[in-house]
Amino acid sequence: MSGKLFDDSYGQGIQLTGLVTDITQEKQNSTELPNINRAQPSNVVQSLKKLETLLNLIPYYLFVVDIQTKSIMIMNLGLAKSLGLTNPEASKGKMITECFAPDYARQILRLHQQVLADQQVLHLQEEVTLPDGIHYFDTVITPLHNDNGEMYAILHTSNEIPNLAATQEALSQRTLQLEAANRELESFSYSVSHDLQAPLRVINGFSQVLWDNYQFSLDDRGRHYLQRIQANSQRMSNLIDALLQLSRVTRSQMQSISVNLSEIAQDIIEELKGAAPERQVKFEIASNLIAQGDPQLLRIVLSNLLDNAWKYTSKRSQAKIEFNVLSDDKSQSTYYVRDNGAGFDLEYAGKLFTAFKRLHSQQDFPGTGIGLATVQRIIYRHGGKVWAEGECDRGATIYFSL
Repeated sequence: MSGKLFDDSYGQGIQLTGLVTDITQEKQNSTELPNINRAQPSNVVQSLKKLETLLNLIPYYLFVVDIQTKSIMIMNLGLAKSLGLTNPEASKGKMITECFAPDYARQILRLHQQVLADQQVLHLQEEVTLPDGIHYFDTVITPLHNDNGEMYAILHTSNEIPNLAATQEALSQRTLQLEAANRELESFSYSVSHDLQAPLRVINGFSQVLWDNYQFSLDDRGRHYLQRIQANSQRMSNLIDALLQLSRVTRSQMQSISVNLSEIAQDIIEELKGAAPERQVKFEIASNLIAQGDPQLLRIVLSNLLDNAWKYTSKRSQAKIEFNVLSDDKSQSTYYVRDNGAGFDLEYAGKLFTAFKRLHSQQDFPGTGIGLATVQRIIYRHGGKVWAEGECDRGATIYFSL
């Protein structure tokens, strides 16, 4: 809030400043503070005293510097006490280097020089050591102008940030906990990839030996059981691999560069065609779709989405898969992969991106249920969104923004 105290005898306005977070408007309406060191008419001096009394009530550390003399014009009581001064009057006419510790004085002078050069309000947070201890300040430095638009003083206000030290300590502890959790996750991933895979390799190996050497000694039911053992141990191995990939995409370091999504999509499509050359699938891939992101992670996204489209169109005699951009907004483009495959019930769309939640049976469309969960985590790491639309037996569209 702001206002002026007027002296009717002299018609001179004295600026009264009530400090709030945004004081930009104040500098536009301010009038020149009287020179404290110059003799003033009694009514003006009385008004100035009232102003100083009000400033002493403000819960901010405040002082005003004359840009001509570089001396302090006004300092409020809160700051004077922190500096060890018995009375704010003791600061008037003194230089900044006389009132503040050398390091902080140099910092103040540097900030004031920046305000003088830019002619703009400067807002920052800082750690300051005063005679009464360490303070964490939210500081606003405002140039003051007279009616002619000329800068004549700098208003320097600092507001104590409560509990910042405690917050920083809590954040530091939280960081240590996260680092410990990441180390545990890495250890778990190592155990999964080695300790859990080892028994599966034994099961698969001996199952294969049984099949190769003893299948004719088994009846049909025995051979069926053995095939089921082999199939499910292989599925378990695939699930472990998928979980490891999900863990890696969450923890891996990211780089942000320009990525040609169209070229990546075309590479993946050639791989799919090579794996099943007998399939007739019409692909529509938009050219030159450029995005900013991590190339390896974005390849995983497109690989999962195009693999799904390829899989869920496998029962179509005339399958169609499309990759394009819905909107090419420079701030955030929205891409999509669309197919005319099995689709899904839109009521259960929320389950698509949950690990191990599958909307189709393993017999109809084999899979791990990890692919779209992996896609979602990668897209979230890029600051984007992913969602799905579809209809049973009429295809699906997966959208993602980057």
